[in-house]
Amino acid sequence: MSIEKQVLEQVVPTVEEEQELHRTVEDLRRVLLAEARKRGLEEVEVMLVGSIAKGTYLRGALDIDLFVLYPPAVNREDIKRHTLAMGKAVLEDWQVQYAEHPYVRGTCRGYRVDVVPCYRVSSTAAMQSAVDRTPFHTRFIRDHLKTEQKDQVRLLKQFLKGIGCYGAEVRVQGFSGYLAELLVLRYGSFRGVLEAGRRWEGEETLY
Repeated sequence: MSIEKQVLEQVVPTVEEEQELHRTVEDLRRVLLAEARKRGLEEVEVMLVGSIAKGTYLRGALDIDLFVLYPPAVNREDIKRHTLAMGKAVLEDWQVQYAEHPYVRGTCRGYRVDVVPCYRVSSTAAMQSAVDRTPFHTRFIRDHLKTEQKDQVRLLKQFLKGIGCYGAEVRVQGFSGYLAELLVLRYGSFRGVLEAGRRWEGEETLY
């Protein structure tokens, strides 16, 4: 058995794990939408983003990222007020976190859940905040990454974790999950990324 197959046996989520995770996601989406409707927010959408939405998450992933998409006409103060109230209503052990918009981080059935507001815009040219780009990232990968490439992304993520380079946060300054997906999309496979990486010098443009 190849080393890649051995690693995949350890990092690909089990069927049971996938089923439980997606049940939790759907339940959270349903209750968040119900909370939105209670507040008269008929045009608000709730979207799953991140590696779970794209099918590239690793076994044991406990982070669920849910974005609340608001029409552009809603002002920022109302977005803040509604999102914080909705997140607090549906999550346990919640805390308010701060990025460009305040958002809520809490737990549900053992998962860590972020409820993040953004604007629903038709293109990146119409973005009103930095987080508005995230739904576009999710759709792009879902539309272009082939089914067989999802495990290649998992291999790359696990490799990056092993060498301490997985994560774009300041303390790591490494590769984000989205960048790992783009690299596999560009070079075709985990091994393709490694082969291409041998030739990188300085800055590298993928697209």
